[in-house]
Amino acid sequence: MDRRVSRTKNAIRDAYFRLLGEKEKDNITIAEIARLADIDRKTFYLHYHDVDDIIREYCIQLVTELMHRMEKTATQSVPQGFSLNVMFDMINQLISENLDLFELLSSQQDSHYFFDEIRKMLVEVIQQKLRNTFAITETQLRIYSEFYISGIFNVYNQWIHNQIPLTIHEVANLLTNASLKGLEAIIPGSIDAVHERDTLSPKQ
Repeated sequence: MDRRVSRTKNAIRDAYFRLLGEKEKDNITIAEIARLADIDRKTFYLHYHDVDDIIREYCIQLVTELMHRMEKTATQSVPQGFSLNVMFDMINQLISENLDLFELLSSQQDSHYFFDEIRKMLVEVIQQKLRNTFAITETQLRIYSEFYISGIFNVYNQWIHNQIPLTIHEVANLLTNASLKGLEAIIPGSIDAVHERDTLSPKQ
């Protein structure tokens, strides 16, 4: 990216995030962003279609950085560089590095928009990475990806809102354990109980 373009985009994003600390997202105008970024409205529209585009681009950058860090840890024993342990470590790093901004965005009334954008992007990326790795259908892969990523981001969102009295590393360890072992990690013997119930249930 051209340095001038990069500087302009950074100025726009910084102005937008600064305004988010003062008012709700829906009350921020392009004129305010342009004035604070020391640009005109025409320059804003050269880079963004609307205000929400700023968040979309930020989400893309976060997900791209997350996957880049995961790929750097790839080994022959980890399919295409995908590992739950690595993913949680990388998510922890990104949240820690951008915690002030995450807290700012999560304080908005419609903060779900920010997390939902990241969730959708991450689900798509994970599906792409695992599509040819496991012998499961597209529908199964979609359901598994949605299930895990939605749950993960809901937990992190609660942690950012100080609703979970644990460190971010403790949260990651619990999520990794639950993701790898499922209900069995929480309720020992639960899987056996389900199998027994299914075995004893009369066939229709």
